[in-house]
Formats: sequence, C-alpha cells, structure tokens
Amino acid sequence: MNWTRIRYLIFKELKGIVRDRRTFITMVIMPLVFLPLLLGGITYFQMMAQQQSYEEITYIFIEGGEKAPGLVGYLKGEEGIRGATYLGRDPEEALKEGLISLYLRVEDDFQDNINEGKTGQITVFYNNTRERSQAGLDRFEKLVMRYQKQIVKKTAQ
Repeated sequence: MNWTRIRYLIFKELKGIVRDRRTFITMVIMPLVFLPLLLGGITYFQMMAQQQSYEEITYIFIEGGEKAPGLVGYLKGEEGIRGATYLGRDPEEALKEGLISLYLRVEDDFQDNINEGKTGQITVFYNNTRERSQAGLDRFEKLVMRYQKQIVKKTAQ
C-alpha cells in the first residue's frame, strides 16, 4: 500500500469533482441544502401529528369505577377526558380496535386503601401501536400524579 499513490488519487478525484460543475452541485450543494430541509420537514410533520393526537379526546373505559368515586369524579372534571360507559364488547377488544384510548381496571379495595393512606391499585391497559392510545396514557399519568398530590395534601391536613 503506497500512501503517495492513494493521496494522488484522492486529490485527482477531488479536483475532478470541483472542476465539473454538475458533479459539484450534485455531490456538495444539493445535500447541504436538501438534507436539512428534508429532515426538518419530517420532524415538523411528526410533531404536528403528535400534537394532533394529544389534542384529541381521550376515551377511557373504567371497570369498577364505583370502587374509586374520587378518581372517577376527578377524571370527569378534566377537559379532554371522556368516559366510555357501555362498549357492547370486551374492553380489550375495543382497545385494539381503537374505540377507546385506555382501559382501566380498579381493584376492589381501592377506596379503602386510599382512605387508610395506602396505595390504591389500578391496572391500565393501552394499545402501544396507536398514537392516540399512547397520548391518552401520557395524559392519564399526568392526571393521576395531580390526583395523588391532591390526596397527599388532604391527608396531611
């Protein structure tokens, strides 16, 4: 391997690229202009789609909602959250079909545990293949955190 020849070939090719106007535009100018535009456009449209899914209404089916009246009341008071009361089918199936965003299963002793200062258990089902369901999960997690802070404030008083 002769480095002098390799260097000579590299400089020869670079000189040919700079000398030929079309090749220079194709190999240097177009990627410098179009790649940032292309990547910026893709990012922009992804952000717009994500924002649109976050602005949509989140439909939540709550199984055993009567066992958590405080949480259900809190969710009803939130904008962008709607409860799906009757689905006419299995909730997990409705979740897969995209009829609802989230499916919550409240444990039997939820309210008793909350009243005793313990942790109430809720099982959350969501469809990770649907953007709307993921956005609903994010929204629900934020609401539960706020609800939790509210309960902690009440018990501390």
